[in-house]
Amino acid sequence: MANKIIVNWFDRLETVLQAEAQLSGLLSHGSTVGQAREFLVTRVLRTILPASVHVGSGKVIDSRGECSKQIDVVVYDPRFPLMKVEGGGLYFVEGVLATIEVKSTINSAELRASLDNCKSVLDLAINGEHPEEAAARIAYYAEKGGITEKEAQQRFWYMYRPATYVFGFSSQLSFPTTWTCIRDWWEGIACAHSAHFPLLPRVITSGEVVGFTNDGRISLTSNAGVSHVMSVFSTNLRFRWFAVHLMDTVSRRLGLRNFAERFEYRLSEYFPWNDYLAAIRGADTVFIRRV
Repeated sequence: MANKIIVNWFDRLETVLQAEAQLSGLLSHGSTVGQAREFLVTRVLRTILPASVHVGSGKVIDSRGECSKQIDVVVYDPRFPLMKVEGGGLYFVEGVLATIEVKSTINSAELRASLDNCKSVLDLAINGEHPEEAAARIAYYAEKGGITEKEAQQRFWYMYRPATYVFGFSSQLSFPTTWTCIRDWWEGIACAHSAHFPLLPRVITSGEVVGFTNDGRISLTSNAGVSHVMSVFSTNLRFRWFAVHLMDTVSRRLGLRNFAERFEYRLSEYFPWNDYLAAIRGADTVFIRRV
């Protein structure tokens, strides 16, 4: 059971953000993308992320000269170089903690475009310094998940890349249309995907529908086990799933080490995943499976 102080804090945050978004008109169909992005950055990200983290927009690049599509929000580690350009920046993929596609009101075309933008980040090549460290982590994933070495390699390189997210404040899509759109998009890139490197965002919110990717770290239980790729469910608590996942991702990526004792702090115990998973059990949930 998670710390009740933390659960209560997240519950209050959810209530406050829902009320502010409602007053701002972001939960209806009349707001603009600019309003949605500003609200997400100033009221959500700045509430949950360290002050030192850079938040901007632009394109993500890799060492081969490849470039992502234009990204609405880039969460960046300021220890890495940043190349500022007109209209945003060019971000080294190794320094990108997360990218977020923001929509005021999402429809099928915008959902597919957002998924394409996220894929353009995950398609970039990423460099690592010490192969033996990667090999140790791959062995960990294989043992923990009961998967093959090849599958563990795919999971490692997926997790090593930036986490991607789609956040739509409101939606023109029904629950069945939302998950069908995600499933059809995913199956349409069958030649380029794997259940362990799915090219999907970690979390998608589309109005009152949330999609949560099975990344081997945090996942919803289904009869299909590891063969399901994403769990899609109805909930009006959109902020908590996005906020908790992003906080976990950023804290793990930045690293919180006690250098005097040469020991890493672990913050995952603060995040109330089990409470949130229990809250949606019994709700309508669809599992997008491997084709």
